[in-house]
Amino acid sequence: MTARQESPDLAPIDTAPPAADQSVGGREPAPPMTWVARVVVCGIPAAVAFALGQWQLAERSFSQDEGATLSAARRPLSALMRMLAHIDAVHGAYYIVSHFVILIGGAAETAVRLPSVLATAVAAAVLAALGTGLAGQRAGIAAGLLFAVAPPVAADAQNARPFALATALTLITCYRFVRFAETGRRRDATWYAVALATAGWFDILTLLVVLANAVTLLCTPAWRPRLRGFLGAVAAGGLATAPLIWLDLSQVRQVAWERPPGPAALGVLIALVMAGAAVFVRARPGHRRTGPAALTTLAAPWLLLPPAVLAVAAQITPMWELRYLLFCLPAAALLVVAAASMLPLRYCAAVLAVILAATLAAQPLVRPAVATDDLRAVAVLLSKRAQPGDAVVFRQLGRRLIMDAYPAAFTRLRDIGRNTSPAFRNTLYGKNVSRAVLDHRLVGLSRFWLVQFPTPHPARFYGAARPPFPFCAARTWQLRGSTVTLYRRCAATAGRR
Repeated sequence: MTARQESPDLAPIDTAPPAADQSVGGREPAPPMTWVARVVVCGIPAAVAFALGQWQLAERSFSQDEGATLSAARRPLSALMRMLAHIDAVHGAYYIVSHFVILIGGAAETAVRLPSVLATAVAAAVLAALGTGLAGQRAGIAAGLLFAVAPPVAADAQNARPFALATALTLITCYRFVRFAETGRRRDATWYAVALATAGWFDILTLLVVLANAVTLLCTPAWRPRLRGFLGAVAAGGLATAPLIWLDLSQVRQVAWERPPGPAALGVLIALVMAGAAVFVRARPGHRRTGPAALTTLAAPWLLLPPAVLAVAAQITPMWELRYLLFCLPAAALLVVAAASMLPLRYCAAVLAVILAATLAAQPLVRPAVATDDLRAVAVLLSKRAQPGDAVVFRQLGRRLIMDAYPAAFTRLRDIGRNTSPAFRNTLYGKNVSRAVLDHRLVGLSRFWLVQFPTPHPARFYGAARPPFPFCAARTWQLRGSTVTLYRRCAATAGRR
């Protein structure tokens, strides 16, 4: 076995010796990489991604979506598994990971978001290794850095949701695909199937990368003999994710509120298709297995096909959200590097430097000091002003996730609006009780807090404005993402209790 075959999994991908290195910034033949070079090429983008992810990691409040993660992950494992049989199976693997993260490190913002930060750093390292194997060290490190500093990537690295992990696993899948396509070994096909299945369990939509990999395989003449092994690996990966696919299809009504892409999203898709097609044609894909041609052959289908398929599918069933497509962003970095490497040498480094500087300058825009949906502000208000014996009511179900995000603020408050019947325990936030039941629960109360989404004026409380238990709004706080109103028993009826 050669030294190259004994290299770690993230070593540059084996390729046939090119006539000339097409890497960014040079055309000289690429010497074999030492382990120090591998650490530098993969480590620098990973370190940048990790540093950006750690920067102000706990400054922003948990969002409502992150509250859903905490609602699921705080449950006992058996209760979590029962819930996944009814709802949110698509995120089940991530919820299980978060469950153990909370057990080990607690439920603070830093701890719960740390898996996403680490996944983004791993993704940047794998992308650097992938780019290095296809187009040289400079191309690899440039692609890794472009990905690490991209504002959407940095923003999602600080989000306790599964999309950053899904992106990292998709990158590993594509890395294993290229390695298998180069070697044709059964072992590499097995690793590709394992990576594909693992990515699918964390985000079922990442399986769309199979379509991109198939196009890349067919567009590269030297790789076409691997088609049979590729189909076998895809079949194995699909079989491993079949239970999740079936369960997700049974729960598709959960996202019935989603809508197909609007004109703005379609315009972005059309622009991506045109730009990707231009680079694809200019790079002459398939003519070489290294350099811009190789980068483009892998990246263009990866960037274009999943969004196009998802946009078409969204016309039939609701499943369109831009965040679902985060796993396509590494392909954009590879395409930018491919396009830049086709410029004259004196312009290539300057173009990449300008892009890196611009994306770094945009970082403050994706990390506001205060969240637009500030759940923490609601929790702080209630923890300071609630009194023993007070109750809380959440007008909309989604606002109840504040309790899961910041439970310490509600230790002195009873949620009298929640339906506690077993039928609603397998949901993320339960169901509100009827107006009659809520009226009954208000008996004996002097004060309660109503939490709802922002309204221009305090709305009349749906269960407290009718005799014999009328309450009056005493004070209202307008917070980012929420309106909190304190209700007291009206003075005219206080003496009749």
